[in-house]
Amino acid sequence: MKKRIRRLLGPRFISWFKRVLGISTPGLRLRGPFLSWNQAVDNSSGYDAGSILRKVLATALKAKENDHLFERDSVLVGSQDRSWSPSAGLMWSAAVHGGVLRVLDFGGSLASTYFHNQDLIQDLTESWSVVEQEHFVTAGREHFQTEELVFFDNIGETLNLCPPDVILISSALQYLENPYEVLGELLAAGAGILIVDRTPFHEGTEDLLMVQDVPKSIYEASYPMWVFSKERFLEAVSAEFELISTFAAPEGMLFMGARELVFQGFLFKRKKV
Repeated sequence: MKKRIRRLLGPRFISWFKRVLGISTPGLRLRGPFLSWNQAVDNSSGYDAGSILRKVLATALKAKENDHLFERDSVLVGSQDRSWSPSAGLMWSAAVHGGVLRVLDFGGSLASTYFHNQDLIQDLTESWSVVEQEHFVTAGREHFQTEELVFFDNIGETLNLCPPDVILISSALQYLENPYEVLGELLAAGAGILIVDRTPFHEGTEDLLMVQDVPKSIYEASYPMWVFSKERFLEAVSAEFELISTFAAPEGMLFMGARELVFQGFLFKRKKV
């Protein structure tokens, strides 16, 4: 049926229709912009819903039983879906720091990036610290924590117990009420390398506050999401870090009318003093 509709309407019409609705290739949809965080919250169900954790945990436990499957956003993916740019950043950090990998994974869910890269990093990882919401931390400690993989609900405790050489921020900052405040805390953590992945940007000068509707095929939820001004974001990081490379993220491109929003990632190295 879908193929028949595509043939009848044609690719140009479908592309235009997606632009109007703000639908990306993976089926993400955005509403907004909104004037305040509270207004966006009132128009969404929230990110900390227990149903999200249940879906993510169930998928992660299935992946735990299969060496060739991994959990990402509550969906099972295979090794062919690995995002190689963040993987390369992690390997680079290990090379720079004497063959040892010490990671602070901010907003890392149930360590999905860790497990997806375990075949590459298992002999290098000294510590992988996931900082997440309290209910994710509880589940992570119960089902996945090891001597090297640990879960925390705040940045400060992580830095005291497991100082990182590399900070990974993947699909996390955009869901915080005060992202630049948290970004500043992470930049001050002392790590030499920063990897930002799966984060939405646009070419304007101001950040946009949207609501993201998750496809029902994943789970039913909606939550506030910032689309960052690339110029403003890079300026916030550039005081302490230099940009090494930019790379595409799997979410790709979204449209809000004529406005183009792009999910992408950055690899940074701390500037020498």
